[in-house]
Amino acid sequence: MKKIIRSFIFMGFLIVMLLLGEKIYAKAASYNVDGYVLEYTKDQDYAKGKSNNFYNLEDFNTWGTLVIEGNLEKISDHSYNVEDGVFTLSYKVDGQKYNYTDLFWKIKEDNDNDVEDMELDSDIDLGAIIVRTKFEESDNWTIDKTLTNAFYPGSMIGESFFSGKNIQLINGCDYQITIVYRQTRKINTSIGPIPTSTWDDRWIMERYEFYAVDSKEKENSITPYDSPRKEFGQVTKTNKNSGYSGVELIDKDDPHYGWELGKFVINGYTETSQDSSGDTVYIKKPDDKVTLWFCLTQNIDRLRNNADLCIAEDKTGSDQYFQTSTMNFKRGTLIIRHIDYEGKKHSPIIYTNFLEANTRTGAYTKVELFEEGDYEVALDYKIMNKNWIDSTTDYRIFFKFSLRNGTCAVFPFDIKTGNELNDKAITPNGFRIDLAKSRYLNINVERKTLRKKGQEYIETSIINEPAKDNEEYTEEGIYIITVRNLYSGISMEKTIYVGNDPMYNTLVKYNNDLPRINGMLQDGCEIDAEGNIVTPILVDKNKTSDHTDNKENKNNASSTSRRRGYSNENKTSNENASINKTNSKVWIIIVVIFILLIVAGCFCYIVIVKKKKHLNQIQNNTKEKNIELANNVENNTNEDTL
Repeated sequence: MKKIIRSFIFMGFLIVMLLLGEKIYAKAASYNVDGYVLEYTKDQDYAKGKSNNFYNLEDFNTWGTLVIEGNLEKISDHSYNVEDGVFTLSYKVDGQKYNYTDLFWKIKEDNDNDVEDMELDSDIDLGAIIVRTKFEESDNWTIDKTLTNAFYPGSMIGESFFSGKNIQLINGCDYQITIVYRQTRKINTSIGPIPTSTWDDRWIMERYEFYAVDSKEKENSITPYDSPRKEFGQVTKTNKNSGYSGVELIDKDDPHYGWELGKFVINGYTETSQDSSGDTVYIKKPDDKVTLWFCLTQNIDRLRNNADLCIAEDKTGSDQYFQTSTMNFKRGTLIIRHIDYEGKKHSPIIYTNFLEANTRTGAYTKVELFEEGDYEVALDYKIMNKNWIDSTTDYRIFFKFSLRNGTCAVFPFDIKTGNELNDKAITPNGFRIDLAKSRYLNINVERKTLRKKGQEYIETSIINEPAKDNEEYTEEGIYIITVRNLYSGISMEKTIYVGNDPMYNTLVKYNNDLPRINGMLQDGCEIDAEGNIVTPILVDKNKTSDHTDNKENKNNASSTSRRRGYSNENKTSNENASINKTNSKVWIIIVVIFILLIVAGCFCYIVIVKKKKHLNQIQNNTKEKNIELANNVENNTNEDTL
């Protein structure tokens, strides 16, 4: 009994844990980022990087507040778990500070462009923001983004100035945000009776550091070595300073002759197929994580172990193929563009300074996770040969690939209730088609109607045409949805009935076997309001037929029914339904009895324990009395003997 009780307690505990134990993920969260402040005087400004004046954020009146926002949760004071690779940084400034009088600290122009060991492309002016990043297991910070003149009145800096990149979050990345600005205020003094004033300046550096990761994607079990996999890395020499376009020969005198900078790998798919042009298509299942990796095989400061060869910075880079604007590509830029099922080319994702900031020599870097579509990938970079007068040459790794879902699924949903409709479902409201983001499917819908002619139903095809995602169908009829995946070769079919005709229930019960149903109707059967096929009871109103005629008619009807192959079908169907209902009731009764037996068993256990305890007490009392009586008798005997 104790074991039974403990079992039920444990089951209850499991149920509670299942109901309450699911983690509620923080979404659309916002946090003030923790950091510190350094105050510099004229003789020790932030260009020199030395200050003895250190403050916690709460102890210093900074110009604003750094805020991180997105689908994230705070793991600790300096780390965040980001969902879907989305977070933004903004610096919230109280606009009233721009209206302060000269007696309060105000932003002042700073003509310097040095911050510690960092040299900016332009003067700090009215404040600068510098974002640096480094991957896990890396010791080198690289500048990701800089903003100068950041705090001029009317700037949009309070909305958003930086977004975390997917490549950073799926690998895990450290972020360092440095905010610098010069401030001044007027101090009123006097020289004897004569009032005067002086100006006091200070240089402020705010420093914030935190770690961010999309833990769900980072902990994905796939590795770059998992098969099946495909490698890409064919390099092309392009025309110099022409947006990495054109093709030139890599001959034996070329600095890139005979070696590779690195290689890309695609894996996480299930199989490959070919499209109508003979190009390879990668097929994925719903749970597959198709991943693009890059492995840098060279030291970018000493290519091919040659101190004269290195990856050069491209300060005026652009890509003619993707038609990007001119920007600082820095040391290698990766560009990825998605083309959707409608042929729309989305804006390319551009990772500048890719080779320096996002890769480690000899290690694979997870670049991107892909869903269904077509993709174009390019890595543009310059090589500098320090021994050449015309020292740089341009190169490009470029490839395309296509990714398709291997499933063949279509999901009809009731237009009014929103519920998913299974195969052979009946709805009076109509339905809409949902392809669940599987865009590369051939889908066809045929609508049929039923018309009764005499004692049978005639099926007529009204429409038979292609369909599209989210298309709705409300007219009464029988809809046959056929879906085929062109790449995996899989096909499927679903039937949906729209309307209130009882005949739809009949078709469902008899697996759409209309000829069989018509045969039963021709033999005198009828369809009731619930779609059941019933045999009507014939009553002889004149009561003139004798017993022999009735018996003969009954035998003939039975013989005809047997020939049609549906004898006693309705009776059997009704009996089965009745049995199912009875079985359901029996199970309910069994469960109730089982629970009552457990309760009764617990009660009996308690009663038995109490009675056993009472009997033991009585036995102990009796034993004590017997001992006492024996002692008395022995004492009396001894007295008589004396």
